Amino acid sequence: MTGPAGRADNGPASPALSPEATPRALAAAMDHFRAERYEEAIAGFGEALSKGPAADPVLRETALLYRAHSFYLLGDRGDRQKYLDAVEQYKAVLAAEGKGDADDLVYYRLGSAYDKLKFYYEASAAFANLVAKHPASPLRQEAQFRSALMLHRAGKYKLAAEKLIAYLVRNPGGENAKTAFFAVADSYYRMQQTVNAELWYTEARKKWPDLNGVPPDLLLNMGYHYYVARKYRQAIPLLCRYLSLHPKEASVPGALVTLGNCYVQNDQVPSALKLFSLVIERYAGTLEAQECAVLMADLGVARPGHRMAAILPGLSNYEDPVSAYEALLRKNTDFPVAEELLFKKSYALAKFGKYEQSISSYLGLLDRYPYGRHREEGIRGLAAAAGPLVKAHASKGDHLAVADLYLRTANKGAGPFYDRESLLLIGDSLKKAGLNDLALQALQDLANSDRSAADEHRRIGALSELESWRNGDDGKKLLAALLQKKAGDPPVPSAVKKAFAERFYREGDYPKAALLYAEASAGAAEAGQDLRSLGRFADALRRTGSTAAAVGQYRKVLSACTDEGKSCESGFLADLYEGLGDCYLRGGDDAEGIRMFQQAMAVDADKERKSWALYRIGQAAARSGGGRSAEQWIAPLREGGEDGFWAKVAEYWTVDRRWPGTPAPVKN
Repeated sequence: MTGPAGRADNGPASPALSPEATPRALAAAMDHFRAERYEEAIAGFGEALSKGPAADPVLRETALLYRAHSFYLLGDRGDRQKYLDAVEQYKAVLAAEGKGDADDLVYYRLGSAYDKLKFYYEASAAFANLVAKHPASPLRQEAQFRSALMLHRAGKYKLAAEKLIAYLVRNPGGENAKTAFFAVADSYYRMQQTVNAELWYTEARKKWPDLNGVPPDLLLNMGYHYYVARKYRQAIPLLCRYLSLHPKEASVPGALVTLGNCYVQNDQVPSALKLFSLVIERYAGTLEAQECAVLMADLGVARPGHRMAAILPGLSNYEDPVSAYEALLRKNTDFPVAEELLFKKSYALAKFGKYEQSISSYLGLLDRYPYGRHREEGIRGLAAAAGPLVKAHASKGDHLAVADLYLRTANKGAGPFYDRESLLLIGDSLKKAGLNDLALQALQDLANSDRSAADEHRRIGALSELESWRNGDDGKKLLAALLQKKAGDPPVPSAVKKAFAERFYREGDYPKAALLYAEASAGAAEAGQDLRSLGRFADALRRTGSTAAAVGQYRKVLSACTDEGKSCESGFLADLYEGLGDCYLRGGDDAEGIRMFQQAMAVDADKERKSWALYRIGQAAARSGGGRSAEQWIAPLREGGEDGFWAKVAEYWTVDRRWPGTPAPVKN
């Protein structure tokens, strides 16, 4: 067995000791060592140390050194425990030599023993000592490389990369340059510095395209690097090479899984299925086998339809993914594996159109793992599964079914994640079911989703029909925006303008109501308009003093009410006649005003309305014909009214006007 730099690995040459000066036990031990009888040599060196001349440091150091070498060489024969003994003996040699000016081979073998024992920090320090204390040693270059490599194995990748690069700078064509180059790339890969790793891998493969001699772990990680970097075509041959050269390595199952995933990403689904099947068959019961079962089921959801040989182990996972997930769930009840499988099952059910089952599964997921890794995905999936059912129920007019579905899903936070059309349908169904608060919630959820201008118009239009929203902060903000709208601003739906006009009208803010009524009715076909709303528009114009505009609006509504096939309620008609009559009176057309109030009394016999009409007619008659003309209209007011209100109004008004020919008021 040859060591570094051609040095004999069975130790240095025997020291030149005279027979007279050499104790018999030490000489016998040296004979055993030369004959590679290391067990006997160890015993002999031990006997020599127990009997030997303590006054002769050379003889003592010789015995210690060769006893350490014997332990080390026995370790090379497969007895790992002997490396521990060798470490203790080499440390004794270093302690015996005072300042540590030991043979370079002591440091080298001490580092190698630590390496075999996986004590990588100690190994790196031993090799570094060799470099520092023996700069001219033929082992120096090897020790510098191995000191850096030990840091890499210890997981100190940043420091390892720096020392490996220093080695390459000093020894660009060194014996270990190839491994060092790939180890630098591997260090960057492990530090997740993908760009640096790519640069070093690229340069290394230019220098050594055949990859012969690259250590197994570095070769495997190079394949993993290209997989992580999504360079699947480059990863595939590297992983195949690793698997063919190192079929017995412990990392083979993981490499097979990664290779299968590369095939999936490279759209080679049949090849991937065969690899996953191989892992299930060859490594049954392992985590990798379970992972492959999940991956086959995932492919059955994402890419179904590939025909494979029926005898392929695990093929049922691909052909029936939902059953596969359920079977795996029965074996894995612990978080987070169970959460992952339940999420996949829920998604698969929705993918195959089993929406109600999918919803139940998603609800189970969110109940069991409310703060799990798939919480947000589960909520989104719940909304996606419910969407088709919302559309189906709404199309049949089953608004209660929509409400039930929304309640079940919104309670889990799914509301904002419905698609736009579903939320609009939900809002409409909830309104029709009389669940206005829920309708408000659904339509407000839509504000958090992406939507078109048309969808936004529909949303605001639906919201504006809900009084609770109109009177809230959001409604007030929209009102402010409507009232400050400038030319060029996006159009506002007429339904929205009308809804807020109604609000202002009820609140007595007639100028704002008239403005929004006008905008809401602009361009709309008269046949499709709400006559009562148009009547309130006319009344708002009248109350703001826009008499001429109000007259036109009243006439339009009255004309629509008297059209063939239309009928308006008598009270509403009387309101229109009264409003129109008031406009005429304000405009000085007393005759037409009187006629309108007479029409109001004719269509509605309400006593209070009649009293009001008589009073207004009396006012008009007084202006046009004097007190005697007015008296015929005012006189009935003195006779009616149980509380005497209108009698007092008539009396006060008569006194105030001092109509000639009327009796003086009676004073008590």
